[in-house]
Amino acid sequence: MAIDKDILLSKWYNQDISTEELAVLKEMYDLDELRTSLELMNQYEIDVVPADVGWSGFEKLIDVQKNEDVQNINDPVVDDNQKAWRKSWVKPLLWSLLIAILGIAAYFYFTFPLTLIENKGQEEYLYAFSEGSESVITPGSSIAYDKEDFDNNRVVELSGEALFNVEKGDSFKVKTNAGQITVLGTSFDVWQISDHTLRVECYEGRVSVSDNGRQEVILDAGESVYLRDQSFSAKEKIKHLTPDWKRERKQYVGITVKDLIADVSRFYDYRLILEDIDMSDLFTGVIPINDIDKTSEYLATTLGWRYEKKNKTYIFYRQ
Repeated sequence: MAIDKDILLSKWYNQDISTEELAVLKEMYDLDELRTSLELMNQYEIDVVPADVGWSGFEKLIDVQKNEDVQNINDPVVDDNQKAWRKSWVKPLLWSLLIAILGIAAYFYFTFPLTLIENKGQEEYLYAFSEGSESVITPGSSIAYDKEDFDNNRVVELSGEALFNVEKGDSFKVKTNAGQITVLGTSFDVWQISDHTLRVECYEGRVSVSDNGRQEVILDAGESVYLRDQSFSAKEKIKHLTPDWKRERKQYVGITVKDLIADVSRFYDYRLILEDIDMSDLFTGVIPINDIDKTSEYLATTLGWRYEKKNKTYIFYRQ
């Protein structure tokens, strides 16, 4: 997932950056030069401006500096002292603006942080909130929330799929890129299949599902619904009281092959790659998720593919 450069700079500045994030940041900036500029930070009086405005101004100044350098080289009227003087003030100005942005981004990022809980393994992960609610997070999924204010503002951001058992109290909301769920009951499963597809199953109580504000569907216990491209399917009755992944299988209905492979991959420490296959093909069926070889064989048989295994990679081809 892409990370904004101001957030990366903020994390680097606060020495809270991962090795992978540091490598990305090194491709963007000369960190040795930035570190030297930071040592002079106290010499600058920084005005607080919106970070996006700051970045825009910073990037424009970089363009101005590049154009001025080219102009200086081709300008016979400007002597060497004038060229040196121009470079001497423009570069510190650029870095001072960058430092200002860095401080602003650090303030907003670290004053209002979200606690991120990621399940990077291949087993389900149980997470308990301070007020008594629980979330069982599926492999490759994550939740994020404001830990400091959660008792007063129960909002969780979800990527992937998770089962929620909610303690009674004020509103409990689950936000995804595809839609938002507001809890009117206590037990439900939210599956963000992709950025545009969402499935919700309600096992106890009631839940409200919305396409981020425009339409709303209320689910009672024993009902489920799909939200695809901001359009709801008809509600369906369900008899099970736990999500399908608890039974080591996944049921897909009208999902593209691209989204299918991305979702199945969450459950395995293997790469699944499609070669010469139409990513927009649709799939409906039930796939086992407890054995990578069974999963691969099922996909190949059902969709008319063939596959080969190379180390920890399964490559699928059209027959």
